Amino acid sequence: MRFLATIYYTAKETHPDRQYMKDWEPSKVYSYSDTYNFDDDIWTDEESMRNHMRHDMALVASGGYNTDHIEIVRCTYEKV
Repeated sequence: MRFLATIYYTAKETHPDRQYMKDWEPSKVYSYSDTYNFDDDIWTDEESMRNHMRHDMALVASGGYNTDHIEIVRCTYEKV
């Protein structure tokens, strides 16, 4: 199964990439999208797929080490 997933988030002042965010404001909503491919023989539960995508995108959006530097506003998932 293939998904296009998007996370919408705000970045905290402690975000490791904050110095590169020229338009940063505490309430500015950023977004990040990625495409995920799941093997149907291994991934049988769509909720588990969504949890995996959400956590993976949150890690990327937060700088790669943990999810402490963002607040998730929402996530969207579209089967493609």
